[in-house]
Amino acid sequence: MEKLVAGLAEKNLATIKEAVKNEIAALKSGAITAEQMVAKLEALGVKESTIKELNDAIVKQGEWMRKQETNQAGKNKDWKSNISKAWGADGVSEKIVKTFKSGSGRVNIIGGEDEFENKVVGNITTANVTTDTGGNALLDLLNADDIAVMNLRDPWIEDYATVSRTAKPVYAYADYIPGEGDAAFVGEAGLKPQIDLDIAVRTITPKKVAAYEVMSEEAITDIPRLDSESKVLLLKRILLKRQNKILFGAGAGSDPIGVSTLATAWDAASWTGDKVTDVNLYDVIVAMANQIYNAHNYTDEAAYYPNLAVMNPADLAALKLKKNEFGMYLFPQFQLVGSQGQSINVDGITILPKRDIPTGKIMMGDFTKLRIINYIDYNVKMGYINDQLIYNLFTMLGESRFYTLIKTLDKKAFIYDDIADVVAGIQAV
Repeated sequence: MEKLVAGLAEKNLATIKEAVKNEIAALKSGAITAEQMVAKLEALGVKESTIKELNDAIVKQGEWMRKQETNQAGKNKDWKSNISKAWGADGVSEKIVKTFKSGSGRVNIIGGEDEFENKVVGNITTANVTTDTGGNALLDLLNADDIAVMNLRDPWIEDYATVSRTAKPVYAYADYIPGEGDAAFVGEAGLKPQIDLDIAVRTITPKKVAAYEVMSEEAITDIPRLDSESKVLLLKRILLKRQNKILFGAGAGSDPIGVSTLATAWDAASWTGDKVTDVNLYDVIVAMANQIYNAHNYTDEAAYYPNLAVMNPADLAALKLKKNEFGMYLFPQFQLVGSQGQSINVDGITILPKRDIPTGKIMMGDFTKLRIINYIDYNVKMGYINDQLIYNLFTMLGESRFYTLIKTLDKKAFIYDDIADVVAGIQAV
């Protein structure tokens, strides 16, 4: 649907907008079929590929409506009526018209079988400035006593990972793996034991994260600090998206494989000590650190030393407020110094409260084993697309390419699991 509307935007906007409104109205009223609507769109010059996307969207909605018919005895309706009703109920046609009026020429219709969500991304112009005085918004802005900067979160993952760079478009690395055999004590003229070594070479390709803004020259010229603020917005949005995928990327398509995907789960068998009564979050941290420290892939492998645990701020707040049976805090308050949202240190491990981590989850690891390898540094490009020049518009594009890497043998250096699972593994029954 996004490509469809983008294609329509290439045509005369006023003519196309009116035509689409008429055809959608006809579809909703049942005056035409979906096939007839597609034919009319084709006659307007819309490409075959975009028509196919529209058809796929209609078919998907139709399948859902047919399933609804199965669950509603005595309420059978024909396919055309169901589609018309669904589009009308979800407001899709109104969203398309609204998008054309906004001038963005872009509609995304996403979601599950019965969910539609409209996302409209507009250009940055002086019209983006509003005022509550009823006067001239731009003038009010210029006379404002205080103009706050955007309050965006700062990315943090690079502070704990191993960051480097490369000039190679394909990155290869090797895992050296001790094989069979071991050293032994032997007597005079005795047979010495043999040992061997395996080497596994693996390759990865860089991932790209990008975004762009469309701005007017008037906005950049007239709105105070808009030039710098728009660049900060672009940079931070890209870095925050990059961080999110480094942590949670599934590795599908263009996404990197994140820590949560590669990390091991909590293994209750790793806890060989006595079970614990009244388990609290501190016990969870100690138990997880114990699993990581004792994890190994082969005999005599060097230990991993977990240096960071990340959890939701609400879970860390619960740790701070934990009391014993006498109403006394388990931890001296000076030990947990740090305001809400700031890191604290527990048992030599930095505890970082971040909203990136879902409530009830915890991620711990030796984050020095997480490698972020920059290939193409973040850069900004500006230029004109299509007829932007004659409308005093320009595009600002930001992007970077990088590798994220946790070696196969280092997966055991990370744990990502539910806090409740760890509690269950060490709790005394």
